[in-house]
Amino acid sequence: MENKTTAAILSIRRNIQILFQKYSRGIRLLLKYIASFLLFMAMNDLYDKTGRTYLIMAVVLAAICAGIPFRHIYLVSIFLTTLYLCQVSWDLVVFYLAAVILSYLMVGRIEEHAGMIIAFAPLFFYMKIPLLLPILVGMFSNMFGVGAMLFGIAFYYFGTCVKDIMILLSSATGGEDIIAVRNVIEAFSKDPKCLLIMTAAVITAVLVYLFYHQSFDYAWFIAILAGGISGLVVFLAGSIIFDISSKNWGYIAGLLVSMLIAALVQFFRCIIDYGSVEYIEFEDDEYYYYVKAVPKVTTIGEDFSPTVIGTEDKTVRHFNNEEK
Repeated sequence: MENKTTAAILSIRRNIQILFQKYSRGIRLLLKYIASFLLFMAMNDLYDKTGRTYLIMAVVLAAICAGIPFRHIYLVSIFLTTLYLCQVSWDLVVFYLAAVILSYLMVGRIEEHAGMIIAFAPLFFYMKIPLLLPILVGMFSNMFGVGAMLFGIAFYYFGTCVKDIMILLSSATGGEDIIAVRNVIEAFSKDPKCLLIMTAAVITAVLVYLFYHQSFDYAWFIAILAGGISGLVVFLAGSIIFDISSKNWGYIAGLLVSMLIAALVQFFRCIIDYGSVEYIEFEDDEYYYYVKAVPKVTTIGEDFSPTVIGTEDKTVRHFNNEEK
């Protein structure tokens, strides 16, 4: 019964992969459009931009993003953020663009996907699954990706301060530029929830990264579980220590959804059969090698026989998990 269920699940997975490969171009365009549209709607919500005009703007920009490389969506998000900030204060525009340049110098020119991580950070908060971002960063990026994630979270909380800045500027009689910049700095230094989210995100991403790249069985899924639980513990403990009023049940539900989505992403990306682990040993003039070979799973009952390339100068031993 279990084998039939597993075979059915793997068959569904395979059919979805075949469908994606067959219509990959159209599906990629559709996914980019949906992701971009949701991102721009999240930015509209973040900067309190409602109404038909901003909805149309999101639709048009999403259509443009569907036809450009994924990494260039970050440039469109910078343009949209700058446009919104121009309506508040020019010094905030300068402050934001300086932060964007700093993020590029620190992580953007090193990590290929830094722009994408920074750009889509507000979307995870908008969808109430903020911990999914550090989990995915830990799975598919590196330590520079963690830095990009921090910039993305910082830009999100920067956006949450804009409403207060607008109220402050409307009531100021002079020195508005100084007040605007100072308000941003004070918001980051005095907002414990922002610092708490950043701390939880860093711990989650680092733990996921460390476990995900280990060779023990089920390391990928253990990484998701360990990272998610650690992030939850840090957030709940910090909420108690700093007396932060937050909807913990909503955060817990968001965490469970985040871990489920991450597990599904890994499931469709790659799964392997730990019951058919095989080991290979070989040596050359300088080293003795121990190789652990774990077959990828495509369908139930598929045989696996790793190919070992040897030469006259190498001695090769190949045996399966039971013999080991």
